[in-house]
Amino acid sequence: MTTQNEPIRKIIVVGQGLRVWLVASYLSARFPAPRYTIKVISEKNKSDMAEEIAGDDIVHTRPNIRRLHQLLQITERELQMEAKARPVFGVEAVKADGARVLLPYGGYGLDQAGAEFFQYWRRADIEGMALPLKRFNLAIRLHEEGKFINKAPAGFPPVDYGYQFSRPGYSGLLKRYAINNGVEYLGAFESVNTRQDNLLVSQVLAEGNIFDCDMVIDVTTTLNIAEGSNRSGQTGWVGNCLSIGRGPCIPEVLGIPEVPDILGVPDIPGVEVYMLQSAMDRFVALLPDMNFHACEINEYNRLADAELARIEDMADLLASNIKGKALQRKVDVFQARGRIVSEDYEVFSKAEWLAAFMDAGILPEYYDRLVDRADTTELQAWLKQFDSALCRFVENSSVSG
Repeated sequence: MTTQNEPIRKIIVVGQGLRVWLVASYLSARFPAPRYTIKVISEKNKSDMAEEIAGDDIVHTRPNIRRLHQLLQITERELQMEAKARPVFGVEAVKADGARVLLPYGGYGLDQAGAEFFQYWRRADIEGMALPLKRFNLAIRLHEEGKFINKAPAGFPPVDYGYQFSRPGYSGLLKRYAINNGVEYLGAFESVNTRQDNLLVSQVLAEGNIFDCDMVIDVTTTLNIAEGSNRSGQTGWVGNCLSIGRGPCIPEVLGIPEVPDILGVPDIPGVEVYMLQSAMDRFVALLPDMNFHACEINEYNRLADAELARIEDMADLLASNIKGKALQRKVDVFQARGRIVSEDYEVFSKAEWLAAFMDAGILPEYYDRLVDRADTTELQAWLKQFDSALCRFVENSSVSG
């Protein structure tokens, strides 16, 4: 007999391609078989076939993906051989007008004497003697030259890196890991739905097959597993149903209809996988017992909403659509004196925000007065030496990404 304070043992993940296997592989590492059972169900013509249609479709991941690879003990060789991995020091976000802006995974210059490097650059810019800001970002230079280093040496701006993968290859790698780790693939079905018992899903229906479970995780939000709740059709956690937002659309090829992106954010590479991974981090941290306490579920939803708000802020800035109190405050403070304020649950680094501000033509009116301690000659010489040192370092970096 099951009591409400018993832990969750049986989880069914319903979804498509890369998304379903990333979640399943993560769960299989945290909740190993046979003590826990993780099962996967997909829909025909919307999962494996979609990955095949994608062909050489590329998926981007942010630097945090390396934590997942460490958890799964996936090697660099496996990533290169099976997923065609290529490290990247930033991503090119596509704006509404089709233009691209590079958001770097690394900072600009080095701070000095209590003031950020950007403040020194802005003073030189106001005085009419500054080189383009991007010249002082090692991540941008490595990206443009197609070079790769694991870690920046002392005296150079910090860098971090994510990956660019073949979507089918990466999906296949995660699927292999999940199945080898005890995940059971129940197959692909023409239709998948759920039955509810007092707003709690106890059974998953797939073409007449009934699968019992303690909890359902839907990574497509197409299955209406939260029917009857006030979050139906949205991402979020309701009872023992967790819905995680969908990523890029599947093109209408071979009769597969295009499905709109319910996240409502523009093409910022890396966001899709980032949200899946962070959703699993929150899920594991807040996983309740069979009581499904509302306070734990509400906290998950609060954190997920805050994360999405930060992504929407960046999307709005890239679209030159300044709205929302948080984004307006960030713009106002930056325009005043070049400071970038951080909100709770930030997704993007200060360097990425700075790149987005510069691309939008938003510059501070003044700079931090701490940088006035250096005279003009010293400042100009320092910036030129820094630029020359970065040039030599990148030129002598022979390892390509």
